[in-house]
Amino acid sequence: MKNKRNRIDSQDVTKAFVIVASDFISMSDDIEKARSLAYVAVIAWNISLYPQDQIPAQIRLVAQEYEKSNPGLIQADLMSQDLQRLVDKKLKEFPYIKRTITKIGVEEKGEEYAITTVSIPFVLQ
Repeated sequence: MKNKRNRIDSQDVTKAFVIVASDFISMSDDIEKARSLAYVAVIAWNISLYPQDQIPAQIRLVAQEYEKSNPGLIQADLMSQDLQRLVDKKLKEFPYIKRTITKIGVEEKGEEYAITTVSIPFVLQ
């Protein structure tokens, strides 16, 4: 999934993201839910870019913050499971892609969703 110059670009990231997240996003009943699930998948994608030993802590942190921000709607344990599944799939399928997704677009396209991403090279801070 590299272009002619052997580099990964935003289109490559979009294609890879769709492979990783499409099953998860397609669990939605409507476009708003699809966008919410896509956002969760982006978080998982970006977490997967961290060093392996930092990933569990990042997942816990995000899941706990989501639960605090959405009391009664999101359970940290379930969120952690979803994030871990997506992180594992990304690392298995595309361990060599090290680009942070900074923007996600999800639009209805017939019976499916059209997904676009914008990404930049990952820099650990």
